[in-house]
Amino acid sequence: MNASGGERLLLSPVFGRDRDGKEAATFPPTKVSAHERRALLRVVDDYLTYCFALETPPRVDELALLLGMSAPRLSYLFKALVGERPSLYLKCLQIEHAKELLLSTNLQMNAVGYASCFGTRTTFFRAFRKYTRTTPEQYRATYSKVQF
Repeated sequence: MNASGGERLLLSPVFGRDRDGKEAATFPPTKVSAHERRALLRVVDDYLTYCFALETPPRVDELALLLGMSAPRLSYLFKALVGERPSLYLKCLQIEHAKELLLSTNLQMNAVGYASCFGTRTTFFRAFRKYTRTTPEQYRATYSKVQF
């Protein structure tokens, strides 16, 4: 929060100057470089790695807090920079992590779900099927080169 009570973006992509001459976020973002986009995605990836280590589901409001902004502002900025909502981006990364575990380990489905930050087997199966149109078992059987 800045002195006027408004939130300040901690990343450089859309900085302008506020009345006090301090850097402040301007919306809508105008020019955004590839470097600035990568900086945001690096923070998101670090946050997701943290979530995987603790086996806790990633949350947009927690990511927003980490970045020093509100969840709606993060959603707006993220959509402008990346082209999709942060919740969808995080969910897709969770699914990719699960796919990687399915193909590279012999972990049971429950363990893969927990390691990918899905709280229950049902949540894991539902999300996996929604985004891949196949079950985790079918995915492993179809794409795994290593027989477990």
